[in-house]
Amino acid sequence: MTTPAPAHLPSAVGLPVAPLSPGPLGFGEILSRGFSSLTRNPRPVLLWLVLMPLAVHLLFGISTAVSDAASSSLGLLDVFSPGLNSSYGLATQSFTIAMVTGLVTIVQAIVTALGGSVLQGVVANNVRLETLGHRGTARELWAHTRPALGRLLGYGGLVIGFAFAAGFVGGFVGFFVAMLVLGIASAFISSAAGFVILVVLVIVALCIPLLWLAARISLAVSVIVFEGTPVWASIRRSWALTRHSAWRIVGLQLVLGLIAGAAMFVLVYLTTLITNTAFPFAIWEDGVTPQRFLTAYLAGVPVSLVTAVVTPIAAALCSTVYLDVRVRTE
Repeated sequence: MTTPAPAHLPSAVGLPVAPLSPGPLGFGEILSRGFSSLTRNPRPVLLWLVLMPLAVHLLFGISTAVSDAASSSLGLLDVFSPGLNSSYGLATQSFTIAMVTGLVTIVQAIVTALGGSVLQGVVANNVRLETLGHRGTARELWAHTRPALGRLLGYGGLVIGFAFAAGFVGGFVGFFVAMLVLGIASAFISSAAGFVILVVLVIVALCIPLLWLAARISLAVSVIVFEGTPVWASIRRSWALTRHSAWRIVGLQLVLGLIAGAAMFVLVYLTTLITNTAFPFAIWEDGVTPQRFLTAYLAGVPVSLVTAVVTPIAAALCSTVYLDVRVRTE
């Protein structure tokens, strides 16, 4: 039985927020509260935070599967007739497939970022209402999120811009730094295993600054929802709140990523086993046949499913960290 919705919810900057526990939360407590967010109020969470992003990912998966199936078909032509892929027709098909796949990937990234920021707002409102002793319905969560819709979309747009800029600049800088380090190291490392370990270490070193920056702005959505501030003010507020908590947030993200990666590995293995058993000769079929399409489409389902489940967990972690930081500092 749900309790009546509170008449007034805190929105002003600096206004006290009821803590989730009598004192500051530990690393394990924050992580467990993120996972339990899926079970404490299952109906609206399932509707808004799992089924909707899963539907988006599966929708985009259709075009991706067609592109993958067509690419595999062209690859087989290259294997059996090496001279054919140099023809103008197959070259044009390959280019078209690559362009369509790239365009779909960009559109999916934009939709995911914008929709993800809105879903984070829904999660923050779910945590907010639970903190005040109320389990909100799907309609209530949307009613509380709708006034902040423009700011949430604005934040999502900034995240997209930052991601593209970081990818463009970081790609060039990271490439040259990696080549420099690996070039110098190749003179001292003779074994293949040592070289592989060095490559992994270089990649990790290049990713750490991005993870730290992402952690510093990760509470912006919670600030938008809890405090009702504009986008830039929310980012500045998140930067201030995470001054002493950034590495803890990075740790939470890494643990969640490892759990998600393990779940994805198991699901991908099971899906591959099922599709290879059901369609053992799909890879040898010519053209985009139903079997080839289903094989390519089902291969992306585990990624979509894990992404849809992990997104609300990650958002709940951020909202819980926001409350914990305020308990610690304010």
